[in-house]
Amino acid sequence: MQICMRPFQLLSAMVFGAFLPAALSAAEDAGVPLETTTSLLTDALAPGSPQYGSVIPVNTAFALNTFLDTDNNAVLIWEIQPEHYLYRDKLAVTTLEGESFTFELPPARTVTDEFFGESAVYFDKLMLQVPLAAALKPGTESINLVLHFQGCAQDRYCYPPQQRLVKLELP
Repeated sequence: MQICMRPFQLLSAMVFGAFLPAALSAAEDAGVPLETTTSLLTDALAPGSPQYGSVIPVNTAFALNTFLDTDNNAVLIWEIQPEHYLYRDKLAVTTLEGESFTFELPPARTVTDEFFGESAVYFDKLMLQVPLAAALKPGTESINLVLHFQGCAQDRYCYPPQQRLVKLELP
């Protein structure tokens, strides 16, 4: 598990289901004293602090809409909140069995990310069209896709890698 060492990492680790002992261990390995780490957490949780309530759920940060177009392509649209981004190289679409789909990615912006270095990312909105024809068998009524993605709140915290199951009904 990768632990993001941005300020308030412990808050995001708790909110997003990471293990607190791993976060404490990572902080200790990075040379951050336990007193500082717990102080950051306490300050971030204090009502009235600028960080209080500023961690938004991943489904809100990267709201996803899906549908099937007339050519049986899965259309995936992420509405990305301001000051958040999705990593280009963390995007994948698979079947439940793990078979990958190929699709074209639009041009991305390059940012210098504190954890992944120079990274191609998407801000604001991302739309992908995933051809499904090869995976559709005659008589298929629906298809289950697993969407893989990861993003960050710019200069604040990263969300853990995500997997979202999407079921699309065929016409």
